[in-house]
Amino acid sequence: MSIKKKLFIGICSIVVILLCAGSGFAQTVTWKVGYGGAPNDPNDKLLQAFGQKLDEASGGRFKLKIVMTAPLGYGNNQILRFLKQGLADAGIVIPNYLYKDEPLIGVMLPAGVLLDQEDNEKLFPVMREALDKIYGKWGVELRGPVIPAIMVDWTLISKEPINSLEQLKGVKIRHSDKIPIKALNKLGVPAQFVDVNETYMALKTGVIDGAAASRLWTLQASYYEVTKYFSQLYPHSTAVMPGIAVTKKSWAKLPDDLKDVWEATAKSFLWDAMYSAWKAKTYEINSAKGLKEKGMVELDGFSREDRITIQKTTLEEWLTECKRLGPEAVEHYNKVVPLIPKE
Repeated sequence: MSIKKKLFIGICSIVVILLCAGSGFAQTVTWKVGYGGAPNDPNDKLLQAFGQKLDEASGGRFKLKIVMTAPLGYGNNQILRFLKQGLADAGIVIPNYLYKDEPLIGVMLPAGVLLDQEDNEKLFPVMREALDKIYGKWGVELRGPVIPAIMVDWTLISKEPINSLEQLKGVKIRHSDKIPIKALNKLGVPAQFVDVNETYMALKTGVIDGAAASRLWTLQASYYEVTKYFSQLYPHSTAVMPGIAVTKKSWAKLPDDLKDVWEATAKSFLWDAMYSAWKAKTYEINSAKGLKEKGMVELDGFSREDRITIQKTTLEEWLTECKRLGPEAVEHYNKVVPLIPKE
């Protein structure tokens, strides 16, 4: 082969490499996204739908492959470890499950400190700032808006009719958060932690007689098969919102145009539509209808007086836990509490 021919082939090869490297539009990306819940539960379905929207918006160039992490030994409470080890590019992070790995998350905004759903809105910015700081230590970051709409209220589901604090005393119930468990214990309610994936069997076998959950999860997880009644307990701390955390390494490698597709799709699908549904309590209303069709009975919610009692006790337990954790937690408490309406 002549020198000129070799030189020509070499130049063509370089040009092809440069064009491929510089053309984000030619690159197809498949991201692994971890989720520690159950297949086809509400968050999994939401992630599937988001993946479809992302695929459409990118013209088929950006795809998601959902990895169910629980069978691999990583539940929702260990998703940060899963991502830190580079086992996926992104994952659904649900803050109230993460307090064992990140204690500060457990004291960000405990369930039971809010009296009305609307109280969450003024807390969105301060909670997002705190979450960004925490996730950054694990090499991940929230990309795009968080997800506000799945849960509006903590709903008490039970085998017997219960819709007051007095009736709840002595009843074994499940809760997922450490501080409200302590607050309820202090008020005479033997609450305990039970993982969401174990709640159905715990109710069926009598380990617990009720649970603080959501109407949507009660419907999707078939809790109506092992309980009979449901009532509003108190508003959910929606300001500490779930989201999709992306590893910084994967984000850095993503072509700029696909970054734009991710951000735009996340805003239009995970925020604009979901926020409207959250405001309108769409999931609560539809889920309540579904539960009643399954034979459950909706009771009046816990009274405002009961919620105020729970709020006061939860605030006390919150401060105690913050002091135990140290100055950073106390600083967060002092920043948030003045923003929360009382009575």
